[in-house]
Amino acid sequence: MKTSLIFVNGWGFENSIFYNLAKHLVFADKIYYLNSTRDFDKAFDSEEFSFLRNNNKKIIITWSLGSILYMKNMNSFNNVIGVIFISGSMCFLKNDNNNIGWDKRILNRMTSKLLTNPDVVMNDFSKNITFNDKKVFADEVRKNILCINEISDQILIKSLQVMAYDNVIKFAENIKFPVLIIHGNEDSIIPVQSSYKINEIIINSKLKVIGGCKHAPFITNKYKVIKWINDFIKELDN
Repeated sequence: MKTSLIFVNGWGFENSIFYNLAKHLVFADKIYYLNSTRDFDKAFDSEEFSFLRNNNKKIIITWSLGSILYMKNMNSFNNVIGVIFISGSMCFLKNDNNNIGWDKRILNRMTSKLLTNPDVVMNDFSKNITFNDKKVFADEVRKNILCINEISDQILIKSLQVMAYDNVIKFAENIKFPVLIIHGNEDSIIPVQSSYKINEIIINSKLKVIGGCKHAPFITNKYKVIKWINDFIKELDN
């Protein structure tokens, strides 16, 4: 049976941020993309997303808040045999039951600024994805930011708020298939403790932590991540 890879992107970026990674993943027959900003409120049972429901074996690769979008809509994905969470989260904001993540006040300030200076906000956000003294990595991140002229401020704000306030821990507890978790230990967007928590909750998971790495290990530590993902896919496909 054929195997499809489905990338579920994080907030604020074009799917093209995955292209350099995807071309090195050699065990997939088909590759599809979901975008957390553009697709966050769409009905995944619609014809547009029919590829989620076909009988092909599927491996899901999420980045950042893409983990929340996937887990929230798990029942729409047919025949999933494995998931890879990169810099993922189950609950983005701190609350009474979660001490990992952003304070609500930081999120509120960011969404307010999106109404007045979206370009500045997105540029500042991108600077925290990787280390700015590594120009080649910083440039790779910046060129894949969502084009502000092609998407409304309201969509940027609504998609961020909806996913940030979601808590998908109860869905994570239902994941029984193999899971690979990858996270940088210097991530300032979603702290690495989030992946330790995912690894603790999901029974059949393994965690890879990369030292000296921020929020986009598939860019800054590409070849290490490629090897881990290809090895994981190969094991699932046997």
